[in-house]
Amino acid sequence: MRYTKPWLPIDEQAARLRERGLIGDPAEIARILTHVSYYRLTGYLYPFKQPDNTYMAGTTSATVWRRYVFDRQLRLLVLDAIERIEVSIRRATVDVLAEAHGPFPDFDSAMVPHLSKDRRQRLINTMTHECQRSRTDFIAHFFEKYGQHHALPPVWMVMEVVSLGTLVTVVEGLPRNQREAIAQNLGVRERVLVNWLKVMLDARNICAHHGRLWNRALPKEVAVPVRLKESWQGSNPTRVGGLLLMLRYGLTQCAPQSGWHERIESLLAAYQDVPHLPMGLASPLKEIRGWQAPA
Repeated sequence: MRYTKPWLPIDEQAARLRERGLIGDPAEIARILTHVSYYRLTGYLYPFKQPDNTYMAGTTSATVWRRYVFDRQLRLLVLDAIERIEVSIRRATVDVLAEAHGPFPDFDSAMVPHLSKDRRQRLINTMTHECQRSRTDFIAHFFEKYGQHHALPPVWMVMEVVSLGTLVTVVEGLPRNQREAIAQNLGVRERVLVNWLKVMLDARNICAHHGRLWNRALPKEVAVPVRLKESWQGSNPTRVGGLLLMLRYGLTQCAPQSGWHERIESLLAAYQDVPHLPMGLASPLKEIRGWQAPA
């Protein structure tokens, strides 16, 4: 079957939404569509959609726009938390690698035993490419002064410029005892660390590409440490509620002074009309014990 739907000018896009039952000033709907694409906006309309493609009675453009703005602010806060935790894990990873292998690890099979030969080679190629394309002053200085003798800079430089995805691969490939040493930075076991890094990578990619976050299922379920299962009850580990509990816990370990949880609480208080159940919060966030006392 061929896709035959034509492109529509903004006024016609606005008219189509109103024909399907969206209530709102046509000029205001068109203004929104001028800056937020029809396809992106209708993702926030999906919960109001009926089987006949019309929208539930009473669905307003103001309601949909508030959900869009809430989601945007939520993504920014999630990115802030991920950055703090990621930077902390990068530092811990450098300590483990440098202590065990010196400034220039070779990432052979003994160093990353949990990676296949192909994954190890892809990892080395990726790190090399990411360092060579880096415009960071200290990387450029290293290659200018020492590049004829070293294919990669020291590991403490490398870990500053490689992507989060590369960091995840490095940590995943390490021996268990080294993963445990890194995991101590977050106060969790190594299995949980690897899962949380992958969850953060997925969430960061959603946020970085401005994707809808607040009511979607996460690509990977958050691993809940056994000792936290009871205190996290009321949050769904497959939804953003579980992600928020994970980030809250991680920040108590590496950035307890951030005040991040208070900003999340303020956001939820400012948008009390946005339903919490689609976020994976069966209980108000402030009433979940794991949010009140993460440790």
